[in-house]
Amino acid sequence: MTFAKELLDQHIAIKHRNEETGSNAGCKPERMVRPKADLAMSETTWRDFLGQWARFKRSTKVKGQDLIDHLVTCCSDSLRMDLRSDMGDQMDVMGESDLLKAMKKMAVRESNPMVHRNNLRAMKQGEDEAFRNYVARLKETAIDYNFSLKCTADLCDSQVCYTEEMIRDQAVYGDELLRHTGKDISHGVRSSSLSKCYSKS
Repeated sequence: MTFAKELLDQHIAIKHRNEETGSNAGCKPERMVRPKADLAMSETTWRDFLGQWARFKRSTKVKGQDLIDHLVTCCSDSLRMDLRSDMGDQMDVMGESDLLKAMKKMAVRESNPMVHRNNLRAMKQGEDEAFRNYVARLKETAIDYNFSLKCTADLCDSQVCYTEEMIRDQAVYGDELLRHTGKDISHGVRSSSLSKCYSKS
């Protein structure tokens, strides 16, 4: 009987405990880490923060005052102290959108749109950089500059957008090989998500 009990114990230890461990392994997903916002952020890093914050909310399903508390905790010590000095206890009771606006105003360094344009014109493809990655960098930088002109015709409020043309031009200019080959790169540049132009009519 002792031998039989040992075999039974071994069976339970090997088969059923392993099954229990396997069934529970998928029930505890890794806890998502709160994103961080800090002083002197660029427009690019702020957009990345907003994307991470949206994923954090979706994953944790946090709501109400807990959501505001989590958002405040996303701030670095320096950013949180500056917000507290500027708004006092109001920052703990304001809505999410208002708090995000206050955070952006304090965290993102302001720059003239011409700075973004000059940055775009100065961008070159890295020696070992894939062309697709280079175009992605151009698109990200172009978001911060509104490449559009208002129509001058009477009674027309349309905006004529030339973002894609600027990206295509810089992609050719910034890539030494393409300047010699004249390769058509329009398929790698077009992106409807970039277009901020619209017609009010």
